[in-house]
Amino acid sequence: MLLHAAAGRLDTHGSLVVYGAKDEGAVSVPRRMERLFGRVETVAVGGRCRVIRASSPSVPPELGDGLAPWRSTFELGVPELPERWASYPGIFAHGRLDGGTALLLRHLPAVPAGARVLDFGCGHGVVGAVVLARTPSAEVDFVDVDTVALEAARENVPGARFSTSEGWGGIGDRRYDFVFSNPPYHRGKGESLRAIEALIGGCAKHLEGRGCLALVVQRRLPMGPLLDEAFRSVAVLADDGPWRVWSARDRTRRE
Repeated sequence: MLLHAAAGRLDTHGSLVVYGAKDEGAVSVPRRMERLFGRVETVAVGGRCRVIRASSPSVPPELGDGLAPWRSTFELGVPELPERWASYPGIFAHGRLDGGTALLLRHLPAVPAGARVLDFGCGHGVVGAVVLARTPSAEVDFVDVDTVALEAARENVPGARFSTSEGWGGIGDRRYDFVFSNPPYHRGKGESLRAIEALIGGCAKHLEGRGCLALVVQRRLPMGPLLDEAFRSVAVLADDGPWRVWSARDRTRRE
């Protein structure tokens, strides 16, 4: 999908550079690129990774425009939101509402009028959209590293403010009363707490002193010690199946 979308946007003499790990699909990428671009060149190899470049693209006339050919909608099943929800292949929880997010929605802290809220790792935008449905005067920002997920979120929550960023980098100096998240805990094929640690650490700069962080994670992940180090008040709001919803307030001042 992404190769097709990129090919449809390239100028006649443009080039596409792809980087990836061999055991995460990079081995098959040259073959896929050749079907769209013709000549493909491996420009660097190191460790488990490689860099591949396609030049002088020969784009078939039947190539679709952007992501539109892969767009789909599904029945979301969230009372406050539209019945149909936009999604794209490859994004988190494509074509469904995942169980962790559903649990978080059932236990979201109440958001007062005018509050500033961040949907961190927003995916296709469900959490922030529910906040806006429940508190229309809230100011809700959406951030995700996945630009395809953000494309879906823009369709689902038109007019909202979106940032493409891995972590807090695209937030600037904005501060929030609430941060809500179903954060990723995978990096490539392996598990990593890096994104969760970055989420918690960034609250020192971006969450108001008595603001609230609420997140849902796999219950087996060691969230208690991480949150206790950064906040004075930590609680479990829900514990259901593989998921646990945590609330953390009154952050330890570390600016």
